[in-house]
Amino acid sequence: MGYTLPELATTFELRNEAQILDFVEEHASLAGLLSEAQAKIAEVFGPETRVALELVTDMDSPNEVELFALIGADMSVEEARARMNRLDEDWWLDAVARTDGLMNIDVEFT
Repeated sequence: MGYTLPELATTFELRNEAQILDFVEEHASLAGLLSEAQAKIAEVFGPETRVALELVTDMDSPNEVELFALIGADMSVEEARARMNRLDEDWWLDAVARTDGLMNIDVEFT
């Protein structure tokens, strides 16, 4: 089970909200991954961590669009890297196979 479309807007910062909601509706399996991602990110980065969703178009392949969950990090690069490595090892590296190349997670420094 994952987020409903209205819940996405209250849980994440949505950049280009209409496009993101359309994308998640079209790729319904992402709703469950986003729910998992939010919980795991809160566990590793802290419960108050802001996560923004943004659609990114591949410049070399304009038909390829990927949803990025950008973790707002107000910490040193080393600390953010260590936490991202923990997120990868604890969950993301196994979960990414379920995205079909449609979603990724990265850190965004604030």
